[in-house]
Amino acid sequence: VGVFHLGVDRFGYDQFSSNKFGIGYSRKFGKIFSLGTQINIHWLHIGDIYGNKVTASGSLSFIVKPMKNWVIGANVYNITATPISIDARDRINTIFRLGTSYNVADKLLISVEGEASLQYDPTFKAGLEYKPIKILAIRAGINTYPMSPTFGFGINYKKIMFDFAGKWHPVLGFSPIGSFSYSFGK
Repeated sequence: VGVFHLGVDRFGYDQFSSNKFGIGYSRKFGKIFSLGTQINIHWLHIGDIYGNKVTASGSLSFIVKPMKNWVIGANVYNITATPISIDARDRINTIFRLGTSYNVADKLLISVEGEASLQYDPTFKAGLEYKPIKILAIRAGINTYPMSPTFGFGINYKKIMFDFAGKWHPVLGFSPIGSFSYSFGK
């Protein structure tokens, strides 16, 4: 049947904040291919002069699993090139991601990702996931542009998944991210 998921992102301060609420659906097609899509509602607050703006965007992802321990995935975020204002230059960033992960052992996953966007320089990401027990994953990583460390954890209990992560940005500081998913079907 597939998996529905909900996600919430927020970062900023009193004069600027970006909030995203997303709902998505993912489904396997055969043993090695999966496809997913997500619709996001963005609420932007830009000071007292510009005020608030609410808009929507969409994304599309796929995953290929060529071997038992190896996964390759890609994502296009804001595939709709959603504008924030009447000015065509004011858009939510469109981001292209390509990554891969490999399970070195039952408890250790290594992942790498390249990211390019229409507004910023390309960046490279690398991370590790360690599972000390079956339901708990502890994660750490690095992003090269701007250079920023990340950390997080995930809990996967039966069909319920909860993830929390944090990123330290040199200008914005700490940005937390959380998601909750429930899997329908097997």
